[in-house]
Amino acid sequence: MENLNEAVSKAGELYEGNYHCCEAILLAVTEYLGYKNDLLLKISAPFGGGMTSNGAACGSLIAAYLCMGIFKGRTSESESRNSACEPADRIYGKFCRKYGSPNCRDIVGYDKKDAEAVKLYGKKVKCEVCIPLTKEVTRWILEELEQKMKAYKHIYDLSKNALNVGIFTALTFIPRLFSSLMGGLADKLGKRKCLMFSAVMISILLLLMSYTADIRLIYAVWFIASIFLTFIVNVRGALMAEIVSQEKYTSGNATVLSLLNAAKLLGPLLGGFIVSLYHTKPLIYFTCIVYLLVAVFSACIRVTGKAAESWVSFFDNAKKGFRFMLENRVFGLLASIAFFWRLFLGMQLSLFVIYIKSYLAGTSEQYGVFITVMGIGSIAGSLLGP
Repeated sequence: MENLNEAVSKAGELYEGNYHCCEAILLAVTEYLGYKNDLLLKISAPFGGGMTSNGAACGSLIAAYLCMGIFKGRTSESESRNSACEPADRIYGKFCRKYGSPNCRDIVGYDKKDAEAVKLYGKKVKCEVCIPLTKEVTRWILEELEQKMKAYKHIYDLSKNALNVGIFTALTFIPRLFSSLMGGLADKLGKRKCLMFSAVMISILLLLMSYTADIRLIYAVWFIASIFLTFIVNVRGALMAEIVSQEKYTSGNATVLSLLNAAKLLGPLLGGFIVSLYHTKPLIYFTCIVYLLVAVFSACIRVTGKAAESWVSFFDNAKKGFRFMLENRVFGLLASIAFFWRLFLGMQLSLFVIYIKSYLAGTSEQYGVFITVMGIGSIAGSLLGP
């Protein structure tokens, strides 16, 4: 099978034959993913008809849980169950919302141990209800198994390795070492153009990152994305200085920071809402659209500042900046504080997800609440600081 739709159709075809829903789904999913094991058919045998035709939990739903265990389950007691339980629970929620109940009897509307009822309704219900349901659940399973989560949690879920999360975090901050160079580039090429181009590139790179589970490729793509993110941060600050008058800069900057932190607050809430209803890929698509909208809005920005006249002037200004930092003790102290703050921030970003997901065995929703609380603190700081 070449694609997901073929696997979904295959599940329906198998159920039309001599397999029940649980068997059909397991066979279609494992064939699609290249995992062949006769034991799976044996395991799924008693689950048809709501557990041996008793009308209990639907065999399709049981197949979803088995698939999450097979492909995402833990291999030792020291590992968390969340990688399997979270997607299984998402499928359970979608199943109950769409079909009203997890139980076979409620869905088909008759007793599968009643021979007369089976004769009257069996074939019709199978064609109109059960086969479409089986195909739908197969699609949900494959979407969960194929989805690739982004950022720190994505790296930890893929590798279960804290060092990989640390490397990923480091790659996020490395481009910021060259902020002055990027600021010069933005001056030379035009701040508005850099903002537009960076937003479009981040959208493309996030989309690419969502389709790979190769850690090395994710590192490379995220490092490039971090370069463009650094461009956006630098250009935003420079544009603020050009757009807002000097006497209003403090209050204007506080307002912008408050809005940024409000976005940090709403982001986890909105992201968690999308993932809980659907899965991660729609969230990634939504994020890509947001960055594209940033590019569109950037085209509407009008500034009067002139581009840098030459590279020589840029490097001269950079040298003067470093010299000023060395000669001015107060400014040097402030730079040192910023350095150590960023140092510990980099450590925290790595540790937060590892601590919550692994040590506390927390869920993605709990991690989202944690990030939201951080956002509330950031908003309070932005308002109280000025």
